[in-house]
Amino acid sequence: MTNLLFCSQVMDRVENQMSSIELEQLDQSAEAQQRLLAILRVLDANYIPPVSSRQNLEIYCCKLIEHANLILAKVSGKDIGLVAIYTNDNLNSVAFISSIGVLPAWQGQGVGSILLTHSIRIARERGMRAVRLEVSHKNTVALGLYQKAGFVITQSGNEQNADGLLILEKDLTDYERYAASAKCMLHNL
Repeated sequence: MTNLLFCSQVMDRVENQMSSIELEQLDQSAEAQQRLLAILRVLDANYIPPVSSRQNLEIYCCKLIEHANLILAKVSGKDIGLVAIYTNDNLNSVAFISSIGVLPAWQGQGVGSILLTHSIRIARERGMRAVRLEVSHKNTVALGLYQKAGFVITQSGNEQNADGLLILEKDLTDYERYAASAKCMLHNL
């Protein structure tokens, strides 16, 4: 059984091609695992580099199901996008987006932005101070999306990161300061 996430914010529901995009949080059921593996197999061909070039997709899927927050974007019951975010680093309070992707037919229509925004919200709700992710320097579209959302490059390909992957991070503490100051300003009106 999956849990549908309905939020009142505009970013969670978009009218696009006469269809409504919904976000669904996956649980740990066998059905959820099958759906996750199915979309990962399709997305893997578009990942730079493919996840399957670094690890077995079935094992990766099991790891995600067990430890990550998994959100699927859906249209008319069809899975069109995915974000997997770990929020279990309680020592450093840094969330990690392990995977984000949108089916090719739905790219460029805001689905990635919706998934990214929702994953940042999850990290904030779990008390994380930052969100981190990796992206290939060759994936300029994804890099642009992340930078537009406030992520900054904290490390680029070097001896420790020979694959040319960039490590990006978004500081969530600025948001907390902004929210606190906005609340204080409203209170003083």
